[in-house]
Amino acid sequence: MASKKRKLGDDGNSSHVYQPLLGSDHIRVLVLEPSDDTDSPLCGSFHEASLKDLSGKYEAISYTWGKPILSYPVHTGDGSQVFVTENLDNALRRFRKKKARWLWVDALCINQIDSAEKAVQIPFMADIFRAATRVLAWLGPGTGGEDGIIRSLPRAAKLQEATPAAAIEQLLSLPWFSRVWIVQEIIANAQLMIVCGSSKISWVTFLEAISYCGIDAKEGEVIRPGFAAMRRIIRTWVKRHFPTTNNTTARDGGLLNLMTDFSNFSCSNSRDRIFAIYSLANDTTTGPIELPSRNVSRDSLNPISMVIDYSQSIQETYTRLATALVEAGRDPRLANVAPRLENEDRIAARSHSCRREHRLTPYSKKQSHWVRWNAA
Repeated sequence: MASKKRKLGDDGNSSHVYQPLLGSDHIRVLVLEPSDDTDSPLCGSFHEASLKDLSGKYEAISYTWGKPILSYPVHTGDGSQVFVTENLDNALRRFRKKKARWLWVDALCINQIDSAEKAVQIPFMADIFRAATRVLAWLGPGTGGEDGIIRSLPRAAKLQEATPAAAIEQLLSLPWFSRVWIVQEIIANAQLMIVCGSSKISWVTFLEAISYCGIDAKEGEVIRPGFAAMRRIIRTWVKRHFPTTNNTTARDGGLLNLMTDFSNFSCSNSRDRIFAIYSLANDTTTGPIELPSRNVSRDSLNPISMVIDYSQSIQETYTRLATALVEAGRDPRLANVAPRLENEDRIAARSHSCRREHRLTPYSKKQSHWVRWNAA
């Protein structure tokens, strides 16, 4: 697919000019034109409507941008083109069918150079993924053999056999599994399909297959490095889809707690340490709040209120976070998380030290294919 790379302006087409969205509840979807030829140019058009009207009519793509070099064109209906990264080019070619396919993908469906539009659309992304018929998680072409590993997992899940831990760790080392934005994209929609090269597997079957591979290490056992991040994803996913009094507390879903849990996940923009998690948190809002009194109690905390704004510097963004924490009645000392982020690409907000370990165990075949955390 590298042979299809084109430089800006190679064919004389102009870059696409996005028209402003007609409402704050509107989104664009890409209508990807069909083709039998994998190597033919990518072509499509944009369809705009309210999320309510588009709900259940499109699929959302979860992926990593890869190298931030925008040199692969997607030709639009007006004769212009939008340039994307090589990894997204590969994904779109993989997902292109013999008939038009409606897809939502951030790099194309959000005007990336319009900070005002991003400020509206990014807090909306959890809803966008939730309203999709399903999420397509693109892991990459799988040229290192990862597509073969994926291909073997449905049988392993069916027979309750353990795939070699080294193979699972190789799979989990792919960039997609450590990207901070996937947390939101996984949790928002239970209908998720993992795609790697020519292989695919449902999220539920994937979880069941890896549950036999030592990812559910018991307390005191050594957890393989590649499994640690996946355990945090699974724990958060299960708590959202199977909430119980035993596995869910208000603190678990709080912004700072989620930022701590996923502090080692990667992102190209340090602001996304906040923005990628913000809409998932159970103690945030996008609207204005009344400032708490100085004597506000811990039992009467206000929601944290921030505006997604990529026009501000990283330092300004984290200073705004610290201010929002104080205004919401949180411990003012939490404001100290902000200055540390000026030259860092991670957040180290205070974590709670007394956290229980959990194990991942599959339900029996007669019960369900779902998986769950059980207290160890």
